[in-house]
Amino acid sequence: MNRYGELSTSPLHTYAEPERGKHAVDTAAIRQAPWEWTACRYESDTKGTQRSAPFSESFGLLGTSRHCQVQLADPHAGRAVYLVVIRGSVIEAWPICPLAFSIWGVILPGTKLLVGRSRVRLLVESEGLDSVPSRPGLFDPDANSGPESSSIEKLAEPSSHSDETGHASAGDLAIFVKDRMLVKRFREGVTIVGDDHPSILRIGGCGLKRCDHAILHHMKRLWIIELDLERLDQGEPKIQELSLDCPPIHRGGLVYLRGTPEKLKRYQELLRQRSQTEDSFTTSTTNQADLTGLVRENIDITEIVAEGLVSYSQKRKRVSRILHLALKLMLFAACIATSMAVIAGGIWPIIRTVWQTI
Repeated sequence: MNRYGELSTSPLHTYAEPERGKHAVDTAAIRQAPWEWTACRYESDTKGTQRSAPFSESFGLLGTSRHCQVQLADPHAGRAVYLVVIRGSVIEAWPICPLAFSIWGVILPGTKLLVGRSRVRLLVESEGLDSVPSRPGLFDPDANSGPESSSIEKLAEPSSHSDETGHASAGDLAIFVKDRMLVKRFREGVTIVGDDHPSILRIGGCGLKRCDHAILHHMKRLWIIELDLERLDQGEPKIQELSLDCPPIHRGGLVYLRGTPEKLKRYQELLRQRSQTEDSFTTSTTNQADLTGLVRENIDITEIVAEGLVSYSQKRKRVSRILHLALKLMLFAACIATSMAVIAGGIWPIIRTVWQTI
């Protein structure tokens, strides 16, 4: 078993987590990587705490999570703040959380990435660059490489997604939302997909995280790189190749699939049939819920009648107590009035006689 594990014989290629803690460049790991890349290392400085180690993979996360290849000593840094991809001798760094003074795209070796109190530099072991950057980045700050904010209806860029041989064109990827099929042509390099800043391709309303995953287009091949740490904790592969014969890959409410137009249409028809079945099941469930509601209404009416009888009995008792109390008060008032009348009738003549005598 090598660093990346044996390549799966199934159409869906996954790569195992590499071992950590080795400081020598493993050329065998480089040969077994998903794509060709140049040996690189990183240097980090966090408040005087310095770390340096070679990259053991051609891609990795930068942060404090155990899934990050570049581990930061700053406890206040995010769990995953950057995605680093090395293609040949080209280094790409993409922020996957909101950062101040963030850097994105193709970067020069030695460029400092500012992450809180940490400073990280990515260095190529060999001298010079072997290839020219294939997409805009720091080499062309004015290039149109900004984020694309899209609803799912705006994703169908190319009208045709096959070449003259009937196969999917390089970079084309079918995206299904329920029973709708859309085609997106991904540019060479990394594209961060999510529903909010700083994702490059932002798709709202599909259950994606802020920076949910990344699509890598390199040498006419496509990969999906996992960025969601929760899914990584659950054992989701870090990277999967989107080959022409791979099964559908689900992310939130999206389904990725590559293949011939006939294959994509068959899958779309399958989704439509499934959607119709779910709709009919929902209608049946609603009808059952209505019947259940009627039965519950009868039960509720019985309960209401019983509660009404109990309430009426309690009211009668309350009224009876009030009447008894009122009768007692009336009798007490009558007694007091009689007593006052007797006293007044006996004392008044005496007072009048005394007054006349004076």
